[in-house]
Amino acid sequence: MKDRTVHAHCDCQEVVRYDRAGKWWIEMRDGTRYPVSLSEAVSEAAGCEMCDGAIFYGRRGGTAFDRNVRKALGDRPGERRAFHGA
Repeated sequence: MKDRTVHAHCDCQEVVRYDRAGKWWIEMRDGTRYPVSLSEAVSEAAGCEMCDGAIFYGRRGGTAFDRNVRKALGDRPGERRAFHGA
């Protein structure tokens, strides 16, 4: 099982969770990366959604992330957003 899970991405960055450590990171396409809190990861993912990026719901370790992204994007409880990507 891999340790790195991408939860959102757009042209310039990916929102990633490292499962063993349980930490969230923003990884830029140029190879730089920096750690972020869950709320910062949610904010960055919402930004990805706004610029035609993709959010990957239902991935391992992302329950709180999914819930908070849906809330940030204004989804009603129980509403299912389109699943982007695999």
